[in-house]
Amino acid sequence: MLEAFHVARYNFVLTALDPLSLPPYKGSTLRGVFGHAFKRVVCARGRQDCAGCLLRTGCPYASVFESRPPDDADVKRVQAAIPRPFVIEPPLTEQTYFAPGEELAFRLVLVGRAIDLLAYFVVAFQEAGRMGIGQGRGRYALTRVETAPWDGRAVEIVYTRATRSSIVKRDATLHFPALAQLAQAWALDGNVTLDFVTPTRIRKQGKWLSQPEFGPLMRTLLQRLSSLTNFHCGEWWEYDFRDAIDRAKEIEIVRQGTGWDDWERYSSRQDRRIRLGGFVGRVTYAGDLARFLPFLLAGSLVHVGKGTVFGNGQYLVCPGGAAKNAPKAQVVSNHTL
Repeated sequence: MLEAFHVARYNFVLTALDPLSLPPYKGSTLRGVFGHAFKRVVCARGRQDCAGCLLRTGCPYASVFESRPPDDADVKRVQAAIPRPFVIEPPLTEQTYFAPGEELAFRLVLVGRAIDLLAYFVVAFQEAGRMGIGQGRGRYALTRVETAPWDGRAVEIVYTRATRSSIVKRDATLHFPALAQLAQAWALDGNVTLDFVTPTRIRKQGKWLSQPEFGPLMRTLLQRLSSLTNFHCGEWWEYDFRDAIDRAKEIEIVRQGTGWDDWERYSSRQDRRIRLGGFVGRVTYAGDLARFLPFLLAGSLVHVGKGTVFGNGQYLVCPGGAAKNAPKAQVVSNHTL
């Protein structure tokens, strides 16, 4: 059960060299400039489309941004969209102006084989700093990269600007069996609370949910974990989805304080603005949740729903009814990038 699934998390610290003018929600800005910088750093053939490139096999950019199933994959079992093996968790602060010398930090989550490409991510974010970000293309320096342990291990330095000639390899990997062991150690009282801290977009029958119904949440999460394991961790995951989803429908919402957080971004590829709002806030579920807890813990690392590479779908897991004082549902904010 997901034995091959593994992730690693890192904190990236940026220092403004110029005044930085950034939107309140910074995930799209970081993802956008990073993608351009990554291709500039690693692409040997300029701006050529990856689909027609003879160097595609083994190319770090194609592996991260143009993932596709192996040639011998059963096409009947391949999901239409293969998720990218990384998540950018932007800072939750809505500060929009950073003076020269101020720091800005975000978290990078890598999945499976992408962990071995950490050096490329570091160099790409260095290049992004030279290119500039935000309104006015302010420059920054990548000052420090460190591990962001989830399991209590001490933080370790991977890279500093002072020693930028090398990247120290640190074992920041967390495997699914460790999450399963933690889940078994939790003394559940029949309730689990999820705190959705960034907009979460989940569909049900073609429509975006305004509140996190457990059945659609688990269906979306299991599909994501399955795809990440199958295409980025090197092992096909066999799991009885139908039984799990049927049982997930029995889980009830007993307390909720969620609202809609609306924001949009401009897509240069599609040349249009795309809305990426979703629900945020706390919700408490009741029922036979023990079987779902390991997957919920894994999802808290890699997020769930649409727009995860921008930081959407981030949530925290709390055993028990931790949402007793959750606010009533409300619109939290509206962001335009």
